[in-house]
Parts: sequence; C-alpha cells; structure tokens
Amino acid sequence: MKRIVAGVLLLSFLTASIGCSETSGGRADDTKIAQSQDGVTEAETDALKARMDVDDGLPNKDFGGRDYVILGEDQFESLYVIDEDTGDVLDSAIYERNAVVVDRFNVNIKAEVHNEGQLTTLLRNAVMAGDDAYQLFAGHAIYNGWVVESGVFLNWYDVDYIDFSKPWWSKSTVEDLTYNDIAFLAIGDFVLSAVTLTYAMYFNKQLVEDFGIPDIYTTVLGGEWTLDKLSEYTKNVYNDINNNQKKDI
Repeated sequence: MKRIVAGVLLLSFLTASIGCSETSGGRADDTKIAQSQDGVTEAETDALKARMDVDDGLPNKDFGGRDYVILGEDQFESLYVIDEDTGDVLDSAIYERNAVVVDRFNVNIKAEVHNEGQLTTLLRNAVMAGDDAYQLFAGHAIYNGWVVESGVFLNWYDVDYIDFSKPWWSKSTVEDLTYNDIAFLAIGDFVLSAVTLTYAMYFNKQLVEDFGIPDIYTTVLGGEWTLDKLSEYTKNVYNDINNNQKKDI
C-alpha cells in the first residue's frame, strides 16, 4: 500500500504542476504570461494570469531521478509524453508541462501504453503483486470504473496535497465521482482526452421554434439538460414527408 501512496502523491505533484506551469515556489513565470498574450483578449489574459498565479501548495521535493511511469491507452500516448518540441501548439504545451515537472521534482516521466483491454489486468496484477511498476493509471473513467471494486485505488480525499478546490481540477466531475467523501477516480487538466473526446450537440433554431420546444439555452444553463430531457423535447418532432400518416423509421 505504501507503494500506491507514493505513486498517487507524485500524481498530485504532476497534476498541480500542469495546472500552473509554475517555477520554484509554486508561482507562474510572468515572462511566460507575456509570451502567451498574442491572439487573446485582455479579459482572457487576466483570467490566465490569475489562474497561473494560484499557489499549488506543494513542496519542492527531490525524487532523485526516479522514473514516473504512466500506464495508459496507446491511442493517447502523445498526450502523456512528447520526446521533443515539434512546434505544434499542443505538443509544445505537453513538452513544456512535462519539462517543468521534471525540473522541479527531478523525475523521469515515461509512458507505458497498451490496448485499452489490457490496462486493467496489468494494473491489478502489478498492485496485487506489490510491484511499483506504475505511478499513474490513466484509464477511461467509465470503461475502467469497475476496477474500483478491486481495491487497488486509494481514496483521493485521504491523499496529502490533493485540494479539489484548485482550478486545475474539474469541479463538476469531482463532485459526480464523489460518494460519502470517497473518490477513487478524478479528472483534472492532465486528462487532455476529456477535452479531445468531448462531444457537442447542435440544434436547428427554426425547428425548435416551429415545434414549440422550450428555450434550450435556458434548460442547459439551468443544469436540466439530460438525455431524458432530450427525449422529452424530441418525441413528437416529426415531419410526414411521404404523407403516409405514420412515423416511418
């Protein structure tokens, strides 16, 4: 169990560092802020600066060059580790993110990637054997959620330095994944796939008006948009194009 604690503690260092891009002392480098201002509004710049100025509250611990191994899906390998700065905006951000962590905590960040179907078996076998092979499990929150029942994860609320009030944690998902002050899974800025795999739903405003559907924006902003609400709004939406007086499939 101590091995698991060490791994999760380092995860907290990594995640917090990602959220801030801090220098020594946990504060952001104002030079980086100035360099990032091109193409953003003043309000966005102010919000970025405020975000980067958040103190992560982490000690500058030296891990002596230890390996920090991320066990994750092969399709997301480039979101974990970038070998060199290619100049691509996202690649550069990932490269710099890792470089900050490596420099501050003296670790080597590595990724071991496999097909999604192999991940949970590798994880459970390693933990049950007491093998400190992995320090971070980057699995799918839905597909791998059942692993929680195996007892291989710690409660995030019992881990030092984890502060879910920090802006780099996803507040809504943390709340959704918490039950009785217990959370074995968490989503934060490090989980870039949460952005790349986010889906959008579009609607035709004219059809909404024609069928007398309530204002969708109000529904969404009021936190009432669910699959049940979608079904309710669309169950009677139909145009009988072929005039056969029935709803064709």
